[in-house]
Amino acid sequence: MLMYFNVWYSLLWLPSDLSLFIYQAAKSDLSDILLVFVAIAYALWLLAEPFRLYLGYAGNLYEKVPHLSAFTLLTVFPQLAAMILLFVTNLIGDDMRSYHFASQLLMLFFLVPELLLAVWQLRLMIKSQTFTFYHRWRVHAAGITAVIEMDEQRGSSPQAQQQHGSSPQAQQQHGSSPQAQ
Repeated sequence: MLMYFNVWYSLLWLPSDLSLFIYQAAKSDLSDILLVFVAIAYALWLLAEPFRLYLGYAGNLYEKVPHLSAFTLLTVFPQLAAMILLFVTNLIGDDMRSYHFASQLLMLFFLVPELLLAVWQLRLMIKSQTFTFYHRWRVHAAGITAVIEMDEQRGSSPQAQQQHGSSPQAQQQHGSSPQAQ
């Protein structure tokens, strides 16, 4: 649910926050270096957000560990780093707009729980898939052992045939077939 609402909020947040930043940059006395960093933060956020949200959906819905891991990494950097930079820049600015402050704070409230829940879900998913792997391996190994034991009981395994002296080659040499016995 959190990611669903984040998609819609991101679609509304970017145009409004970016236009407010452009307006604020024209009227603000922030240094040029800081304005360049903020512009880079917006660009990184804009490039990474669609991929991050896709990876989060795919990781959760299809239980894919690599997708959820990539979602977690993209949440930490560049998304969380960019939001913190934008939030701090807004605090530094001389004319802090209440909408700007509230919109970035709300975006941080989306990102932090998403990060915490993604790490928690990733740990659960790895444990679950590890258990499934070992369980399937044990069932597969037990199935192979059961087949070998059944073959030995019937006397049709190569080891049992050699012990009884009734290998298919020996039976063909004596002119008898395994079905005839």
